[in-house]
Amino acid sequence: MDLLTNLASKFPHLRHIDMGGGLGIVEHPYHEELDLKAMGESIAELRSRLDPQLNEKIQLWIEPGRYFVATSCVLLTRVTQIKAKHDWHYIGPSFSSSFFVDHRLIDSSRSL
Repeated sequence: MDLLTNLASKFPHLRHIDMGGGLGIVEHPYHEELDLKAMGESIAELRSRLDPQLNEKIQLWIEPGRYFVATSCVLLTRVTQIKAKHDWHYIGPSFSSSFFVDHRLIDSSRSL
């Protein structure tokens, strides 16, 4: 944070700081939920460390990514096939991975 505030003071015409994007979402059971309160406190601390004259002019930009929509839907489908092989049981749903807008979702952990 010190590096950022020191750099910002060297650019008097600075108008925004892009904080990056893709706020974390829970995709696996071992992931922790993003603490928005702690994030807000960190951003407030950053703003308090900026030069007061510069602070009035600077906008902080954050791209939430899938944060608001990733867990806002449910996939409903029909089981069209059931198969067992050894100790494994498989189901065949009436959808394919091509239905997902973001194919990285396939790697996400979802409960059935």
